[in-house]
Amino acid sequence: MTENIKNTAITAAGYIYQNRQGLRVLCDWLDAPSRYAMVKFECDVDADAPMGLDDIVVERSDGLQDLKQVKFTPNPDAHPLSWDWLLEKSGKTERSRSMLKKWYDAYRSLDPARIGEISLLTNRRPDAEIEVCLSNGKIDFSKVVGPRRAALIAELGDENDCKKFLDQLQITHSDKGYETLEHEIDARLRAHGTPEGIAVLKTLALNWATQKDSPPPSGWITLPELRAILQATPPAPLPEDFAVPKGYEVPDAVFHREFVEEVMRSAGKAIVLTGPPGRGKSTYLSALCDTFAEKDIPTVRHHYFLSTTERGRDRVHSHVVEESIRSQIKRFHPNVPSTSGSLRALLEAAASHYKSLDKPFVLILDGLDHVWRIFLCEAKTH
Repeated sequence: MTENIKNTAITAAGYIYQNRQGLRVLCDWLDAPSRYAMVKFECDVDADAPMGLDDIVVERSDGLQDLKQVKFTPNPDAHPLSWDWLLEKSGKTERSRSMLKKWYDAYRSLDPARIGEISLLTNRRPDAEIEVCLSNGKIDFSKVVGPRRAALIAELGDENDCKKFLDQLQITHSDKGYETLEHEIDARLRAHGTPEGIAVLKTLALNWATQKDSPPPSGWITLPELRAILQATPPAPLPEDFAVPKGYEVPDAVFHREFVEEVMRSAGKAIVLTGPPGRGKSTYLSALCDTFAEKDIPTVRHHYFLSTTERGRDRVHSHVVEESIRSQIKRFHPNVPSTSGSLRALLEAAASHYKSLDKPFVLILDGLDHVWRIFLCEAKTH
């Protein structure tokens, strides 16, 4: 798919794309704070990273260093990840080097004891010749044959040098497009900051990539600074109370009793309540929650759609749903052991806790038909 980029703005788009990849790394950091110690965009100090592997530099908590190069093309179909592109020299003098040679020279200048991951990140897609050489995200030198093998050896050195470098170079290809990447970053940052803080971060990130020693004093981004910019207080929990009209009665008392009993004995199973739109499924599920409360059955829930009058609330994207459920467990089930892992791990911890008390732990998800309609509409517009 061709990106909607003006021909005169391709270079600028490449820098913005690189900056968005840097923001993506910051999202990874916010999601797992112990992962990194510092991050730098567009490194320009030899002591921090060698030229050629300096687009995004990550100092990991274990003392190792990750070096990322980002390459963008507005037309991945016409400009694939190929040997011609990797080995093309940027000039016509004897000192001219290919991109692969620049990365190799930078790699050779590194302290081996500090090398974490060296990676190429690109939205280009591999052509057939490259694709057959890829194995687990790296080029397998033994699969490079014929003239390409000779060209690699001529460019980088002997076979052993080629193999060692290619074994180190992680290649992430066919990555998200220009606009899709921005949508991902915006969605992920909303879990960590206010809209104003996110807007400030995106502006400052451009400064960090273009201005020396930015952020001061030495250009390294730290986690406390990142959180301060985002004003990273947890967003207000979503309201999850779907009002039950006064005097409401369940449609069928026998069905309701059997449904409650089925839920009570359905450990580890999913029960699906279906019906046409507007038939009262959400109202019934809210009444069901009241029944569970009366029986002292622990419950959390999420409504993908609450009412037509609610505006400005994102109830669909996964990080919003996860945060809502996490918040409910923390507020209403404080005795559940906290976990630092995934939402699944937290739900399993809640289920195990209440199983020890001989109770089920119930998660209610309502409005999946709304989710289906929303994503179906989005698919039709892309």
